[in-house]
Amino acid sequence: MATSDNNCSVHCLFFFSGHSSQAPFGSRTPSLSPHTTEWRSGKTTPVSPSPFLPETLFLFAAELLPVLITLFGKTQSEVVKYQTILLVRRLVGSLNSCDMQILSDHTQDGLRLGFRLSRMIYTALAEEPEEAVLCALQLAQQLLCKTRSVYLPIFQRIGLIPMLRGVYEVLKHRIDLKSLRPRSAANAEAQPTEVVTDG
Repeated sequence: MATSDNNCSVHCLFFFSGHSSQAPFGSRTPSLSPHTTEWRSGKTTPVSPSPFLPETLFLFAAELLPVLITLFGKTQSEVVKYQTILLVRRLVGSLNSCDMQILSDHTQDGLRLGFRLSRMIYTALAEEPEEAVLCALQLAQQLLCKTRSVYLPIFQRIGLIPMLRGVYEVLKHRIDLKSLRPRSAANAEAQPTEVVTDG
């Protein structure tokens, strides 16, 4: 399972970086047409291409985001989970507010992508190592900046806001402690040593 997950993660990363040995995504007909009502993974609601991004990039994000969210939920590998949430963060970062709102409202298997994305962040904050937690915090910040009206109500409904605040405070406290250590060490070295002599 871990080997398969790693291969999938590497393939996604390779494709996303634009170094695939296949023809570029824009040079072939996308598998998802502008007004399709189906994706490869099953029945979905229609998704229209955004006028603010090249069509191929929007469709690429529309196809890949659900796949990455599903992969995150199924894999047991911490490495794959981190790589997955990192790719999601990069994809979200490449989309503007309008595109993100369109994709967030898309429904698959009865769940909106915005809800699935929020639940992935919740899981990462609750269960994953610090590296993935930091990535999840950045992703949450991106979503609130781009589509606050969509994600703030979802975050509140699933109890993510208190968790975000709690994790932020823990990390901030840890960073503060790390910054104090060099100062404490420097102060200890600077203090004169009292010499006690008999007499």
